[in-house]
Amino acid sequence: LGHFLIYTSASLWAVPPGQTEPYAVATDFRYCQGIVQLPDGDLLAVDPGWIGFWEYNGKVLRIPADARNVSVWDMPHEIENLMRNPIAIEFGPDGTLYLLDRGMYYDEPGWMLRWKPGQTLAETFIPQLNDPRDFAWAKDGSLFITDRNYGRQPGGVILRRDPNTGTMEEWATGFRGPWGIEIGPDGDIFVADPDAGCVYRIHPASPSPARVDLSF
Repeated sequence: LGHFLIYTSASLWAVPPGQTEPYAVATDFRYCQGIVQLPDGDLLAVDPGWIGFWEYNGKVLRIPADARNVSVWDMPHEIENLMRNPIAIEFGPDGTLYLLDRGMYYDEPGWMLRWKPGQTLAETFIPQLNDPRDFAWAKDGSLFITDRNYGRQPGGVILRRDPNTGTMEEWATGFRGPWGIEIGPDGDIFVADPDAGCVYRIHPASPSPARVDLSF
């Protein structure tokens, strides 16, 4: 994302290259849950909206690359799908944008959407997730999703979608509350578990979480 590095619960900030002082890019989010940069430099940000999680008012907002201190109240949302609690947005290996919506905790399931910028509607890609938080794509096209409440049980799991068959499997367990997920250049999967206060490192050939030693 270049120099767009910092986003808080109420606004999106940027730090210019070679500088240490951030400036506000966009304000008045309820929560800025995720951002992605488009080829033209504009940003897309997801926000669950201003009324609260009890309403379908989640939005995807386009923020101009040169924006400074603009209010998201003044921006039209990019897609017309009714979302409640969008939390993550990323490009997939096919160049399409994917979004996770957490739904409403125990009240309803979460799901994953697929969307091409410029279109007004997104399509459902994966229905019936529980409390998804983040996702990452492996080099072979596998999709990994952190789900904090799979099966409506305490804890959480990592789900994997097979790129050839589209089937979902419970790929790794043993977490308290997995959230962020990234895949390293060697294929190892890193999962942040804030409830456990650690980062796990998982070797794809043996999906058994092992804590990462961060004491450099």
